[in-house]
Amino acid sequence: MSDPLTTGAQIEGGVPLEPQIIRNQDGLVVVDKPWGLPSTGRDLADPRSVQAWLQRTLDRDKVWAVHQLDQDTSGLNLFVLKKPLVPEWSERLAAGRKTYLAIVHGRAKTTTVDAPIGIRREGRKTFPAIRPDGDPATTEIEVLGATDEASLVAARPRTGRTHQVRLHLAHVGHPLYGERMHRHPPCDEHPRHALHAWRFRVGDTSLEAPPPEDFSALARRLGLAIP
Repeated sequence: MSDPLTTGAQIEGGVPLEPQIIRNQDGLVVVDKPWGLPSTGRDLADPRSVQAWLQRTLDRDKVWAVHQLDQDTSGLNLFVLKKPLVPEWSERLAAGRKTYLAIVHGRAKTTTVDAPIGIRREGRKTFPAIRPDGDPATTEIEVLGATDEASLVAARPRTGRTHQVRLHLAHVGHPLYGERMHRHPPCDEHPRHALHAWRFRVGDTSLEAPPPEDFSALARRLGLAIP
């Protein structure tokens, strides 16, 4: 029987992709998360989350997420083996340097985006959005390659708001390929938003996860070279 984690997960070559543990040391577990899977489940019985997969893989009753990645964002995802380590590593992560790779529409420019992020309500639903009454949010945008059609950028958030990189890129007129929530009309040119948690520097710890094949293939199709 297949692992329940693979239901709905990213598939390449007909094979569902599983997370990969790239570091397990001193109570910190770093996972390269494929897109299509949530970081954590709605409850402990949810078998599809990376958290649940880690608990099965490491044969532990519980592991704790240091931070969340959107379900369709791939890349570095940090977990700890003891609950008291969560605030410690959360502080280290907040004080560190995080770099995301993103493929966006149009010819972007290197810039710094300062735009507060709050909550937008539509009926009973709520969404993160750029709002003047929101919390301060800053993201550094560095263009790594560009054509008239698309750009490959490194996004370095200085704050950690929900959907921050996605919102800030859309705010400056360069939404992600595959962006459905923060682009109107939604982009259907890629099966997921093209965002990858690429590099983290947390204290003395440097981590990197190369982008997955779907991201690399999109970059090649658009004439962009990944460094």
